Amino acid sequence: PISGSITTDKATFSVYGHEQSSYLGGASYALTVADLDDDGFDDLFIGEPSNDVAADNAGAGYLFYGPVSGTGSPAFSCADRILLGETTADSLGWGSEIADIDDDGAMDLVFTARGGDSYYGLIYAMAFDAL
Repeated sequence: PISGSITTDKATFSVYGHEQSSYLGGASYALTVADLDDDGFDDLFIGEPSNDVAADNAGAGYLFYGPVSGTGSPAFSCADRILLGETTADSLGWGSEIADIDDDGAMDLVFTARGGDSYYGLIYAMAFDAL
């Protein structure tokens, strides 16, 4: 067990959201770590479902190719790839996973837009080479 005080001043990586209440990584299922590009380093995908860049609560997802480092930057200014929701209330980035879903031997990025398609919800899968 961990005991005593723990502070974030020793973090080797940190980013913050685009705006107040955009909920960067707001739930454990909005954060995924795996080696998407098969270079031997884990990559990081962070969802921001309440991001308002494309439209009100359209959401966003940020992909960082590993190894990641650096602290105190906004995610939108240092991500390697940014995915934006398409319409109001899409909430892109609510959930994500990195896995080989089409059994081709390469990892795919799977992410959700829980309010997409007029609140029916959408799930997207993208091969690494499409990112």
